[in-house]
Amino acid sequence: MKSVIKRKPNLSNYLFWDTNTRKLDYESRASFILERVFTMGMQKDEWEVNEYYGKECIRKEVIKCKSLDKKTLNYLSIFYGIPRKEFACYRKDVFQKGF
Repeated sequence: MKSVIKRKPNLSNYLFWDTNTRKLDYESRASFILERVFTMGMQKDEWEVNEYYGKECIRKEVIKCKSLDKKTLNYLSIFYGIPRKEFACYRKDVFQKGF
């Protein structure tokens, strides 16, 4: 059986101004990459990560993101069908503000 080699997503360069993209591991750093794409990327970047990771992987990884703004959090919650309370950044925000 042939193994399928995925083409790395063609993402906007400005998203990773502080990272050597040639050494970026797209599998182990998925939540980091997705956080950058969804908070600062363009629509084409979102299409690229959807093509590369798929919706199920994105659902698993974006809940690990620790610093999503409220607008991005709401978008991801609605578009990917994830309750907001499942996001690490949502839980952190609730506990920092208190009750």
